[in-house]
Amino acid sequence: MGDNRGKCGADNNYLYMMKAVACILVIFIHCLFPIGLGKDIQAMSRFAVLYFFVVSGRYLLKNIPDGSGALLVRKRMASRIKHVFTVTLLLTLLYNIYSFIIAGTVGFGIRDLCAQKYNLNELKLLLMFNSGKIIYDYTYDIDHLWYLYAVLYVYILVFIFARFAKKWSGGLAFLFTGMLFVAELLQLYYPIRPFDISIRTWYMVRNWLLEGIPFIMGGVWIDSVVSDNRKTKPAELVRRIIDACSSGQGARRNRITLHVLAVTGLAMSIIEYRRFGEMTVYVGSIVTLCAIMLLGEAYGKVGNGTIEADHQSDIGNRSIEKDHQSDIGNIDIEKGNQSDIGDSNIEANHQSVIGNRNIGKDQQSDVGNRNIEKDCQSDRGNIDIEKGNQSDIGNSNIEANHQNSIGNKYMKAYPKRIGNGFINPNHLCHIGKHLSASVYYFHIMVISILSKLLMPLDRFRLYMWMKPLIAAVISVLVAEGIYRMREKMREVRRRRI
Repeated sequence: MGDNRGKCGADNNYLYMMKAVACILVIFIHCLFPIGLGKDIQAMSRFAVLYFFVVSGRYLLKNIPDGSGALLVRKRMASRIKHVFTVTLLLTLLYNIYSFIIAGTVGFGIRDLCAQKYNLNELKLLLMFNSGKIIYDYTYDIDHLWYLYAVLYVYILVFIFARFAKKWSGGLAFLFTGMLFVAELLQLYYPIRPFDISIRTWYMVRNWLLEGIPFIMGGVWIDSVVSDNRKTKPAELVRRIIDACSSGQGARRNRITLHVLAVTGLAMSIIEYRRFGEMTVYVGSIVTLCAIMLLGEAYGKVGNGTIEADHQSDIGNRSIEKDHQSDIGNIDIEKGNQSDIGDSNIEANHQSVIGNRNIGKDQQSDVGNRNIEKDCQSDRGNIDIEKGNQSDIGNSNIEANHQNSIGNKYMKAYPKRIGNGFINPNHLCHIGKHLSASVYYFHIMVISILSKLLMPLDRFRLYMWMKPLIAAVISVLVAEGIYRMREKMREVRRRRI
């Protein structure tokens, strides 16, 4: 979310998978399960929006070295600001139109709604705290668009202070995270009233200043640690942890330790909620967030972002590159002996393991010049490559539940069969990469419509247990529909060109 277009994040499938998980958890924050479990899951999920901020910052100034001129940073930021501003404006208009439609269907006066939403006080709340009835009202009482306004504000600040963005990133992240927890302590023990607003009001802490700045700049700092080899003790410690989790004999054990730490943070969040009540950010949220980002960097260092060792199907010991392009005209698939796929045949008895299946003896895949014939099909994941689907490597795709895009097409994210069961990391990557932003943008509208259409069912306990899951499924389906529509529009434009 934010603006992670182009190469940003495209080489790290673990971060995409976690974006998919995070966008579903955001739905569970806004559409609660019944009884105490709903609040526990809500507390546990508080790291999700922070994660979006950090990932946005992680790739915000990627490939711009520390100390680069302000002009280079501002050029990058101008593009980001334009994109986020356009999305924010369109979604604000869309949700306001939705409000008027709902108000009209229930007989609520349009003039009264305008008086509630559009006044100087609500404009002040929007500009100062990214909240207010301009972006929410009684038709949908969650102001989730605050996130986009916070991102926009921080991007503008980075544009203004372009020369110092990376240099100051670590200090700003530390300073404003401290201010965030001080504000939460004031909420608990000394509820002051800045601007004549109780600090216990949710948007006094959850805004661009106390969440946007620290976590976006935290992501920028991680980028400077990994890419610019920053020379500070905290940076060196982070690099040592990443190295220990990505290489060496104990790498897998160290990654498991970080996974345990992430789960521990979730448990801490639940304990903090039960002890102190509902808060915007818990200490456990920070613990989980740090563990996830360290894992993301470790997995990103292992094979250029392909997730290996724990659940990866090692296809020729090669990384699935950005957009999963497989230039099979030049890459050797190794399995004991190399199969020279540009020039020679896959020899019998030196079979290339693809999807844990062998290409049978004497069924040579004359790759580059010949078609894989009907009787010599390579069973990849128990799916036959049909006679009509030629394996003209370099120009066409080999399909196997999920497609290995050989030309310039994406690998489609469908479950991959391994052994006797199904695992679907690629489907999670697809949700995280292509759908997570739309899921976040539209899930409130889905929850609102679902609540209004199925209100009579609220008295049934089973429905209340199923409602968050139904909202999540519908939100993902809506996002998938938007994604497919955009892809078709792009294809039409390409054909016209």
